Amino acid sequence: MKRLFIIDLLWIGLVVLAGLTWSVHDQSAYADLLNHFGLSESAQVLHTDSTMTPAQAVKKLSASKLNNLQVQFQTTGKTPIIYYYGKGSATNLPQTSGAWFSDADLMSSLPVAVVGSELSDQLYAGSNQHYVTQNNRYIPVLGVVGTQKGSPLNSVTFLNASAATNAPALKNLTVIADGTNIDQDVTTLKSLLGATSASTYVYTGSQSGGWWAEKGQTLTILLVLLVVAFGLSIFASRLVPMNPALGLTPMMATTYIRGWWGRAVAHNVVAGAIGVAIAWWAFYLTDHVYLLMYAALLLAVFAAGDYWGLRRRFDRERNES
Repeated sequence: MKRLFIIDLLWIGLVVLAGLTWSVHDQSAYADLLNHFGLSESAQVLHTDSTMTPAQAVKKLSASKLNNLQVQFQTTGKTPIIYYYGKGSATNLPQTSGAWFSDADLMSSLPVAVVGSELSDQLYAGSNQHYVTQNNRYIPVLGVVGTQKGSPLNSVTFLNASAATNAPALKNLTVIADGTNIDQDVTTLKSLLGATSASTYVYTGSQSGGWWAEKGQTLTILLVLLVVAFGLSIFASRLVPMNPALGLTPMMATTYIRGWWGRAVAHNVVAGAIGVAIAWWAFYLTDHVYLLMYAALLLAVFAAGDYWGLRRRFDRERNES
């Protein structure tokens, strides 16, 4: 069993390293999400020439059966304004203070705002309330959102679209919709908002480095870890004393090999569970299922490689004896 203890420690380290790899990928993906105001790469840009205001659009959206989505009516510039509508589970941006829009806020005709952290010093402070000024109006601020320095999220102003009666028409705004069923909802959204077409939202900016930066590096590391897992399986097969099996009948030799193989796999199941637990607790992961699936794949590679290595070693040493 001392022979397998070395493999146990190495296997725990391998699984923890896999968890770290997933965590770095997830943190990068989350940073991209925040840099694009909570919009995913599945979001749809709706190209419309409609003269509706965001407030009029909200009336149509709220009367529809669409759920679990957000629609952003965006202006451009260094300090953009986003007229926001959401329903159901739509977005989750990090709050540094205060709160996000409630369902009632998103249907209210009274304007309220959520601002980026870099704008918090520019707010007008009343007795018990902070306000942002827009078109000579003082709009109550519900909360402040913010993330790492330099992110566009820190300089944005969100306003509830339901109160944006004096906002530019949709044709003068960038209209972007996102949600859990956006691919199915886009046809309805086009009809509601008078859009002639829709296109997939494309991430831009310093955080977006193309396929290689977003997925290629992570996949390469994960492939390398699979190779390491196979290498550990061959190493484990060489730790097994093979001389006792050389004089046995083929059936007994197979039983001997399977016995050692079963012990090694059982040890790796326990070691893998410990590694997953450490990674689960220590690292930021948006979806733990991927870690579990990858840990299972590592185990499968080890199990196959260890059995192959044991059989190959037995056949070679038997032929040499």
